[in-house]
Amino acid sequence: MKNRIKDLLGLVTYFFTINCIKTKDVKYNSILIFAPHPDDEIIGLGGLIIQTLKYGGNVFICFLTDGENSDSHNDKDEIKKQRAALTNNVLKQLGIPVKNIFKLHFSDGKVPLKNDADFNKVVSQIKEIIEEVSPEAVFTTAESDYWPYDHVACSQLIKEVVKSATLKTDLWFYWVWTWYHLKPWQILKLHYKNKYKIDISKELKQKQKLMDMYLNPLSPDGIPWSGVLPKSMKYPFSKPFEIIEKEDE
Repeated sequence: MKNRIKDLLGLVTYFFTINCIKTKDVKYNSILIFAPHPDDEIIGLGGLIIQTLKYGGNVFICFLTDGENSDSHNDKDEIKKQRAALTNNVLKQLGIPVKNIFKLHFSDGKVPLKNDADFNKVVSQIKEIIEEVSPEAVFTTAESDYWPYDHVACSQLIKEVVKSATLKTDLWFYWVWTWYHLKPWQILKLHYKNKYKIDISKELKQKQKLMDMYLNPLSPDGIPWSGVLPKSMKYPFSKPFEIIEKEDE
């Protein structure tokens, strides 16, 4: 019953919110996406990735962790190995070259938040990547993805890097878990002027195939290597829109 209520609330929230958000065409020659875990980049921005590649643009992805805390198996090294294999299959399907991929191998669940001791050290590390790539736009998870905390940390880190970097690049935040956390009574308080939806209707079928490549393979324990994602969390990503937002406009 509890899950049914959650699913129903998620439906109400989704349909009201999605109709309040403006559609925006997003086209860059080069984008750099920061993903807290392998699969976040496809769940949150798979359609945009496909569009950018279709237009002949360059896509770079930086994975902060290996996703070993998915609770899919009791051997965390095996989870890392299998999730890396899933990522490689997805990237091969997309045609993104290995040289465009960065992996930082931070501990899953322990990416440093703003007040943590290693925060500034990681900021410097990420700044080097952004300056090397020199993308026209950077995408990171939104702080409204307030759990898992790695998503919040990713947002805080990239925001700090872009603020302090000499390179000028557009900064966008994308939703992954925000849909799951958002409640119907919160939607009237959203600042819609800085939020946009990207129409991915032409890319949706391919995105769903890529999501399945990540989310369907099972460990020997019968649990998806990427973990069990709630139905109400996955629902918005079966629809032809992706949400991005600016910090200020």
